[in-house]
Amino acid sequence: GVNITRIEVWVTNKSGRYEQARNLVAFMDLGENQRLASNYWSPNPGMANPSNNSNNEIAEIKNNYPDARDISQTSSALKPLEAYGIEGGKDYEKIEQARLLSSSEYSVNSSLGYITLSSALNPDEVLAVAFQYTYRGKTYQVGEFSADIDNTSNSLYVKMLKGTTTSPQLPIWHLMMKNVYSLGAYQIQSTNFKFDVKYLSDTTGTELNYIPEGNINGKPLLQVMNLDRLDANKEPNGWTIRLP
Repeated sequence: GVNITRIEVWVTNKSGRYEQARNLVAFMDLGENQRLASNYWSPNPGMANPSNNSNNEIAEIKNNYPDARDISQTSSALKPLEAYGIEGGKDYEKIEQARLLSSSEYSVNSSLGYITLSSALNPDEVLAVAFQYTYRGKTYQVGEFSADIDNTSNSLYVKMLKGTTTSPQLPIWHLMMKNVYSLGAYQIQSTNFKFDVKYLSDTTGTELNYIPEGNINGKPLLQVMNLDRLDANKEPNGWTIRLP
């Protein structure tokens, strides 16, 4: 029932193009209600769906740290938050003159809620978004759009999807699709399509669809990896691969 109706995607600007550039402060916990990196922020029990009101982070930043809008003062303005374990480069990133990606530089699945960039990001680059979506007749927003803050000298507050710190211990690790492989084919239909994961045994030299060790011995790797639990009718009864 989710439909993303509007989105802006921002990256660290290394292109030298500044025609649509804006200063940003990207927050990891923005829009989060349950998976928060810091327990300093209080989840809103009445706002389980992702939005700027899912927790009190942005409200507190706006009210108690107004100088954070000025990119030259962001670090000093937010420095008191270090007392609560909230640090720049981890919990938030400031990006000067970030570049707004054009629609040709990414694709978005408006129903499933993921974006795919046409080019890879370097480890020191930040990816952040602002988006609106509808769900059950209501509209929700995460982050600020460029039109929301008319004064271009003021930074936008956006949702960080990728920062310069990469760690499986951070909540945004779960937002990144890290094992996506191209099949090298087009117009694939679910009819007669088969997919399996196999393990090449060093002992026998044969491919097995399970690993003959430990408590997963004999269990198909499709199930071990939890790839998909939907059958052809999109019901949780099987282990077929879902095709877009």
